[in-house]
Amino acid sequence: MNARNTRSSVGSASRILVLGGIGLSLLVVSFGDAVFAGFLRPNPKHDSGPHVRAEPSCDGRWLALETVDAHCATSRVEIIECATGRVCALDRQYTALSPIPWSADGLLRARVPGSDRVDWIDPRTLAATKSTPDHDGHAQGLAASGDGWSDAYRGGQSLRASDGRAIMRITWRERGLTCDLDDSPSKPWRTSRVPGIVYQALRGARSTEIVRHDLEHDEAATIATLEQNGGWRISNDGERILCSDHSGLRVLAAQDGREIVHLPSAVSAWWIEGGHDRLVVQRADGQRFVHEVETGADVRVGDNSVPHCIVHVLPGERLLVQTDEEVRILRADGGLERLLARTKS
Repeated sequence: MNARNTRSSVGSASRILVLGGIGLSLLVVSFGDAVFAGFLRPNPKHDSGPHVRAEPSCDGRWLALETVDAHCATSRVEIIECATGRVCALDRQYTALSPIPWSADGLLRARVPGSDRVDWIDPRTLAATKSTPDHDGHAQGLAASGDGWSDAYRGGQSLRASDGRAIMRITWRERGLTCDLDDSPSKPWRTSRVPGIVYQALRGARSTEIVRHDLEHDEAATIATLEQNGGWRISNDGERILCSDHSGLRVLAAQDGREIVHLPSAVSAWWIEGGHDRLVVQRADGQRFVHEVETGADVRVGDNSVPHCIVHVLPGERLLVQTDEEVRILRADGGLERLLARTKS
């Protein structure tokens, strides 16, 4: 598939949408994934004080905590039983979780200090069941890296067109199909977890178009038009797109651009990992809520006095909420079930 007719003119490393009167701290979405991800997750190299990475197991029974203290140059890994809050001490000292910390069968992967290996730990017994090379995305029992079907997570293939334009070729490895897109430092394209689907932002003089490329059917269609510096983000399962401009935030069906919900009062939002039915939404008054797209229900999870907020959905519609100050579990109605850890004293 060749997308030469859909030329991109995005020229800067990231385009950030800031809604009028809100201020620079309320970053909405950007064309640069690195900028967007930086808003979502604290960086232990730059944040003051300890940083905690909280990762729940697939069944929601266990929580792995990686605590990094940049000032003291120390780190540690702990396992917490979510039902009781009990902290489980590991037999050996691990200093970091693997980037993909939990396997599908419920084993925790922690990096072995001073080596290129990871131990697979059973949280029930705290014993290391095996040790493997530290090759994330390729180790047995883990999901595929990136979108699971393309070479985009490796950066794709940079080429030059006959007229000298920079081209990014994305390849569907199993099918041998390709998609050629005009490239730029901002990487104004993203692959979906739905195999063979690529989205591209084409920024014009007054608007930005979101184009959906279907490699299998060799088709390209514009599914959304935003204001010139509008932002967008695909849900992790590839089913929906979150778009933002001065009219507010909209959730669209990724296949055809159909509007599912419009959130005019939201000033920023991001997908909760793993699906397309919940967002963390920040309103103009600074309050943060988990918003359920289908029902419109909201559960308050905090406010913008704390810079970062990461949310996981646990079994029973419970919410694991991590901020710069604490890690807690909320009931489905938003009430506090258990405080698991304080990330700052």
